[in-house]
Amino acid sequence: MVDVAGVVVLIVFYVIILVVGILAAKYTKTEGASETERSLVAGRQLNLCVGIISMTASAVGGGFLNGYAESVALYGLIWTLIPVGGMIGNFLSSFAFGGEMRRRKYLTMLDPFYEKYGKEVTAILFLVALFSDTLWTASILSALGSSLSIILGLSSVVSIVVSALIAVCYTMIGQMISVSYTDVVELAFIIIGFGIAIPFAASNENVNLSSLSETQDRWLGTIKPIQIASYIDLVITVWILGALPWQCLYQRFLSAKSVRDAKIMGVLGGIMVAIIGAAPISIGIIGIVTDWNNTSYGADPIQANEASMILPLVMYHLTPKPVAIIALCAVTAAVMSSMDSAILGASGMFTQNVYRVVIRKKPSLREQTWVRQIALVVMGVTSSLIAIFGGTTVIGLYYASADVAVVVIVPQLICSMYIGVANGYGALLGSGLALVLIFGKGQPMINVYAFVPYPPYDNEGDIFPVRSLCMIVAILTTVVVSYVTRMMFKKGLLAQRFDIFNQFSTVKPEVSDDLFQDGESNRDILLKTT
Repeated sequence: MVDVAGVVVLIVFYVIILVVGILAAKYTKTEGASETERSLVAGRQLNLCVGIISMTASAVGGGFLNGYAESVALYGLIWTLIPVGGMIGNFLSSFAFGGEMRRRKYLTMLDPFYEKYGKEVTAILFLVALFSDTLWTASILSALGSSLSIILGLSSVVSIVVSALIAVCYTMIGQMISVSYTDVVELAFIIIGFGIAIPFAASNENVNLSSLSETQDRWLGTIKPIQIASYIDLVITVWILGALPWQCLYQRFLSAKSVRDAKIMGVLGGIMVAIIGAAPISIGIIGIVTDWNNTSYGADPIQANEASMILPLVMYHLTPKPVAIIALCAVTAAVMSSMDSAILGASGMFTQNVYRVVIRKKPSLREQTWVRQIALVVMGVTSSLIAIFGGTTVIGLYYASADVAVVVIVPQLICSMYIGVANGYGALLGSGLALVLIFGKGQPMINVYAFVPYPPYDNEGDIFPVRSLCMIVAILTTVVVSYVTRMMFKKGLLAQRFDIFNQFSTVKPEVSDDLFQDGESNRDILLKTT
């Protein structure tokens, strides 16, 4: 049965977010910025405080909240210290990539790929980023669907479609400006909602916190000796480096007023992500020490293979109804804050790094705007369909998206920005091998099952450090193949006509002055690297 009062509160929340997005787009001034800069990086005039909040909110999505609560309930705290890893990853990205990208005045995460590898290779690598962003957004929407269906009795399909529609609407209206300022409101809802709900849930009569010492193996989790290598692999590649390969992160860096502001955003944003990460972890632990048989739910959701719904179940069955509705608004806010960032990032990369340099040369600003809007809609629809018809485990979708992004995008960010010999041929072969190896371990969430027999193997699941292997292979292959192809073309062992990606052309490509919409530094960089 649909909770009418809860639906009304949710509608009010949606209206607030939509109004804030529209007003931010209308009244925020970005003098001297081009339309492209205004759309993608808020005219590079984003307030520092707003930027820190926006960076935090974009990371704290429905997948973050529902997924981490699910992970604690299933595997324990030691397997869910992702917020701490994310904080370290933010620190790393601030100084290794974000600050440097802001100094070079890029517009997207793929701009260093364009400079180093050219337009064709960048377009291919964009498909990997798009795939990861789509799965990540689907995990966010899947979390919302389960929450609304439990707390309000709404159909998960209706919940997903309406939320995606609202996010697409205000993102289309104000682009990066609307996204940033709605993030402020959404993060406030997240903090207030969970700040109220968790104490109520923890004090419920069916929650026995004193049993934590007796159930330590369940809520803390265990690492078997045979799992140590895979655990280290998970910490380094997914928890730490997994924070790096996302356009929504770099959009905040690139929107900053200065390099200094960009680095501050990353550091403080990372700290806030780690702090807020205590909320889903607490809810997961509460779910473990709850006597579910005496609640209105009547059964342990963890034992019933419903751990993916642990967060909305705790909110609904362990808190008063008004508190549950407030917490629901917090979950919805988290979903909106991440989804708008993901779809804006994907549409921006497509327009800037694919459409205007590969599909159609020198399109008008009006045409680019229309392309971005259409790409936003397509991204929203695709993610919604995956959330509706795909798998139900939120953390599974998140890990599937992170696996692909980490083994392809991170190595190519390193190679394109810091390894001089790297070229497009090495990047493509290195990325291709990494994808084969990562899919070889199996990705059941997207119906890809293991076809590479990684040793050793037992019934405990993945115990081989596959992701680390993929990253090492991607970097080494990129460097070696790049060096070999460079030598062969330079020495005439391969004819120039075989240089299909123009990596070693003696004729410099025509470089548009407005390619990055900013200064001569970028033009000079491109000419030096081609």
